[in-house]
Amino acid sequence: MTTTPAAATVTAGASTSATVQTAVTAGAAQTVNLTVSGLPAGVTATLSPTSVTAGGSSTLTLTTSPTTVSGTYQIAVNGSAPSAGHAAVLTLTVTGGATQCTAAPWSSSTVYTGGQQVSHKGHTWKAKWWTLGEEPGTTGEWGVWQDLGAC
Repeated sequence: MTTTPAAATVTAGASTSATVQTAVTAGAAQTVNLTVSGLPAGVTATLSPTSVTAGGSSTLTLTTSPTTVSGTYQIAVNGSAPSAGHAAVLTLTVTGGATQCTAAPWSSSTVYTGGQQVSHKGHTWKAKWWTLGEEPGTTGEWGVWQDLGAC
């Protein structure tokens, strides 16, 4: 199995397509059932058709949401037949989407000291001083948490 193209770039909120080509590897042509795995959050896949006779092809359409996190992902197209299974990988690069928070999520039961960063509700926050249980974004600009922006 192969995908053409083997790599695609798409802006978050848009779609891209690739052709999935199957082949007869031994014996007579068999029906190949196709599935997709490795999809990140915000990406959906459709195959048309979902099964082909070996040697045939299918169209893979990947649709991204505007909130799909920008990055590069390995999308696997899996083909299974009674006597064999194969896979092809399409490298999908999403641009213009959300950025992923890299700071650890905020926890109400964790003690934070000045300078420590957390992620909470899609933003990165920095503690100005020691705190416990104060939720980022609820104490105003003079509160313990400094909003470093969306992530």
